[in-house]
Amino acid sequence: MVCFNPNDIPYEIASCIFKCALEGLSYREAKDNLLRFQLVCKSWRKPAQQLLFKDVQLSFANSTSFIQCIQHNVPQQATSAVKSLLLVGNFLPACTVADVVKPIFKHCPNIEELRAVNIDVERQLWNYLMLTDEPLKLTKIVENEMEDRIYYSLYLTVAYKFKTHLHQLCLQFDGSDDSYHASLLVGDQLQKFSSLKHLSIHTLCPFKVMETLLDHCPETTKKLTINAIDVRDLVETRQSWSDPDFSAITRNDSIQELNCFLLIFTSTLLKYFGHKLSGLKKMDLRTFDTNEARSQIMRFCSSAENYKLTLLFRRIPVMPEASIQEWVRHVLDHSKERRIERFCLDLDFISGAMVAISPWILQISKTIETSEVVINYVKMNKLAELVSDEMEPTYLGRLLYQCKPKLIQVKGVDNIEQHRRWMKEGRSDLFAYSGERSWRFFDAATNQQEYAEIEISDIHLSLSDVFYPPMQVLAQTYPILRLQFYNSILHSESLTLISQRLPIIGELAIDKCHIIKHAHPFTLKISLPATEIDSLSLDVAALDLYSDLSNTQLLKATSESGHYTLVIETETKTYVSYVQGNKKLSSDSRCGSIPVQGTKDLYLVWIECKSLKQFALSNDARTLFVQLEASK
Repeated sequence: MVCFNPNDIPYEIASCIFKCALEGLSYREAKDNLLRFQLVCKSWRKPAQQLLFKDVQLSFANSTSFIQCIQHNVPQQATSAVKSLLLVGNFLPACTVADVVKPIFKHCPNIEELRAVNIDVERQLWNYLMLTDEPLKLTKIVENEMEDRIYYSLYLTVAYKFKTHLHQLCLQFDGSDDSYHASLLVGDQLQKFSSLKHLSIHTLCPFKVMETLLDHCPETTKKLTINAIDVRDLVETRQSWSDPDFSAITRNDSIQELNCFLLIFTSTLLKYFGHKLSGLKKMDLRTFDTNEARSQIMRFCSSAENYKLTLLFRRIPVMPEASIQEWVRHVLDHSKERRIERFCLDLDFISGAMVAISPWILQISKTIETSEVVINYVKMNKLAELVSDEMEPTYLGRLLYQCKPKLIQVKGVDNIEQHRRWMKEGRSDLFAYSGERSWRFFDAATNQQEYAEIEISDIHLSLSDVFYPPMQVLAQTYPILRLQFYNSILHSESLTLISQRLPIIGELAIDKCHIIKHAHPFTLKISLPATEIDSLSLDVAALDLYSDLSNTQLLKATSESGHYTLVIETETKTYVSYVQGNKKLSSDSRCGSIPVQGTKDLYLVWIECKSLKQFALSNDARTLFVQLEASK
C-alpha cells in the first residue's frame, strides 16, 4: 500500500483547494480560518497565505484587525503577496484614509492597485497619493472607469505622478475648460506613460483629439475605450468626409482591443479605424444599424478574431426582422460549426438610455470557437402584454431553425407577476387572450431543434374554453437535451400537451414554478405519458404572497416536518415511496393500485411518464433524490 504524502500536492491544486474553501467567506472569516488552522503540510502554507492576502478588501469594521494582522501575525512573505487594496465605505470621523493606508504601505511594499468605492474616500486617497513620498508602483488608482468626477483634475495629477507604472488612464473632454485643457496636456505627454495598457476616453471626444491621442499612445497600449466620437470639427473642414481617403494616415499597430459607441457617421469611422488600428484583434462596438453602415460594420467585424456588437434599432412601425436575419446569416457564415452556441430572446429587457428610440437591441458575441446572439426587447409600457412591434413567434421559429443553437433562452414571454395577481383575484378571464401567444412562443422555441438545451422563463401555459392549442403538424424529430421552466405558471393539463409535442427529453427541470388546477386537492400531478425522460427535477418555490395557488401546501409537505407520498408511474413499473422531511421512509416498486389523491396529512406527488431514470424534488432546504434506472 502506497502512503499518500500531502506535501506532494502541486501548488496549483493546493491553490484551487483553498479557493474553494474561501468561496463565500468574508475577509474576517477567511483570515480567522486560515490563521487558526495549522496547515497539514508546509507546502500548503504559501498558497493559503497568498490567497488570503493577494486581493484585500477593507472597510472601517475590519481595517484595524487587518493592520494588526500584518504587523504581528503573519510573515513578510504573506504581506509581500498583497497586490490589490480596495477600500469600501467611509472611514471618517473615526480615522482618515491616510491612517489606514500608511501602515499598510509600510508592511505591504508590492501593492499595485489602490482603489476606493466611495467617491469621498477616493478623493482622500488621491490627496494622500499626491503628497506621499512612498516608493509606490501603482498600476491602477480608480475602481470604475472614469466618468464625470468632481475631482477630475486631482486624478490627473496623481495619474501623471505614477505615469511610469500606471496601466489604466481615464480621460474626459467635456465639462469645464480647465478639465478639457488639462486632459489635452496629459494627452500630449501620453508617451511618458510607459506602462500604459488601457486608455479610456469617457464623455464625447472630438475626432482630432482622439487622432492625436492614438498617435501619442505608447507601444504598451493594448486597449482603447471611447464613449462617443464628435466629428463636427471634421465635417466643417473636410469636404470629402462622406468618403475620405485614410490611406496616408499614421498607423497604430499596438492597440489590439477597441470598445466604442458610434452615434453618427458609423461607416466612415469604421473605415478610419480599419486603416488606423492595424493590429486590431478584438472589438466591442455599440451603434445604430443603418442601411448605409451595415455592410461596413459586417466587413469590420469579420476582420477581427473576436468581437462583441450591440446594434440599436430605431422604433419603427414593424420590427427590423430582415436586418436581424441578415446578421444571423453573417454570424453563421463565419462560425466554425455553422451553428450558433447560444440564442437568447428577452421580451422584457430592462435597459437605460436610448429606449425611447430603440426598443430592439441586438447583441452578437463572436470568438474563434463560439458565437452568441441575444435579442432584447424593451417594452415602453411595463404592464403591456401585446405590443405592435414585438417579435412574432413565427419569426422566432424561423430564426431558430436557421441558426440551430445549442442553447435557446426565451425570457419574459408573459408578465407573470401580473398573472399571479389576477389569479389570486379570481380574474383568470383577463389573461385568456394571451394563451395562444404563449403557446406559439413555446412551439417556436422547441419545435425541430437539433439536440438543443432550452430554457424558458416567465411563461404562462394555460388551457381554457377560449383557447386550446392545436397539435403541431410536424412531430419532434430530435431529442431535447434539456428543457427548463423557470418562474412560470403551468396548468396540469398543459403538461400533457407538452408531452405530446416532445417525445424525448434528456433533462426536464421545473424550477420555482406553479403547477395548478389539478382536480384533487393536496395533489401535485406531473403527467407526461408520451415522453421518455432521463432526469426530472422539481424545485418548489416559497411564494407565500400567492399562497392560494397551492405551492404553500407542497412546500409544507416537503418541509422537515411534512409528509407526502411519492408515486412515479412509467410504462414498465410503478414506484411508491412514503417520505418525511424529504427522507424516504419506505419504497416499493410494484404493479397494482396506487393512490390517486392526497389528504391534508399526506400530500401526494404523482409523476407519470413513459420512462424515467432519475427524479429529484427540492425545496429551499433539502433535496430528495430517487434513482429508478442505472444511467449509462
